[in-house]
Amino acid sequence: MDISDFLAKHQLPISYQQQCEQFFIPVAKNILHAKKTNTPLFVAINGSQGSGKTTLADFLVTWLAKNSSFNSIALSIDDFYLTKQRRLQLAKNVHPLLATRGVPGTHDVALMKSTLEQLLAGHSGVPLPHFNKHLDDSAPHNEWPRNNTAVDIIILEGWCVGSKAQSASALTAPLNELEQNADSQGVWRNYVNNCLKTEYLNIFAKVDYLVMLKAPSFAAVFAWRKEQEQEQKLIALKGQGAGTMNDAQLRYFIAHFERVTRENLNTLASTANALVTLNEQREISCLEFKLIN
Repeated sequence: MDISDFLAKHQLPISYQQQCEQFFIPVAKNILHAKKTNTPLFVAINGSQGSGKTTLADFLVTWLAKNSSFNSIALSIDDFYLTKQRRLQLAKNVHPLLATRGVPGTHDVALMKSTLEQLLAGHSGVPLPHFNKHLDDSAPHNEWPRNNTAVDIIILEGWCVGSKAQSASALTAPLNELEQNADSQGVWRNYVNNCLKTEYLNIFAKVDYLVMLKAPSFAAVFAWRKEQEQEQKLIALKGQGAGTMNDAQLRYFIAHFERVTRENLNTLASTANALVTLNEQREISCLEFKLIN
């Protein structure tokens, strides 16, 4: 399969093609094996910041379009963030940390549920939300794209997709400096955890096939996210401009995700249909499949 256009689109090295042939095409074929009925298949991709989940989702859509009769679509959970105004209201009513997009509780779950249900029901012309990260706000609804035809395979990617809630006892002690200083009473982390336990669970329970891009450690996540920031600066040519962060800002931002990310690394691998294990250099060290009946 010639993926030169795909490599150019994502500014990827030629080595990514070998990675696709060795690991990601087998994942795509395994997904096809899981598509056994006429109803749409709901695929989730979980991966920490910088793990390559967005690129993988787009590759799967590209490969499936060229190698199957199925129509597929990739969605990012990031596009379902609450508007800035609604997050500021949450910050006022519940906890100040909820002003920062990212954690469970800062997404428009009702919109995500409605969008996925319409796609899973085989509808076309469904508005597909888009979030503008540079503006830190949802794009105007008239700018949202729509699917032209019914979708057979729906891919939802995101750092917390498929995440499970922790026990109440696990939330007692602060995990990092952010939780210690800004959430000493545990209001924020308990709110996030309760969202995972309820409204997010209702969506994640519908997933038919889970892919996990597993980082070697949380420490690697900061390095990968920092690399993304550097790449964004080069692309935007804006230095420390909108949408980019310096190291201190990045550490503060990443701390919001630490608890759920660490829990995913500890527990989510056992439930993944396709487990893609990454090393410190973001190279794939292992690919494992869970038997599909």
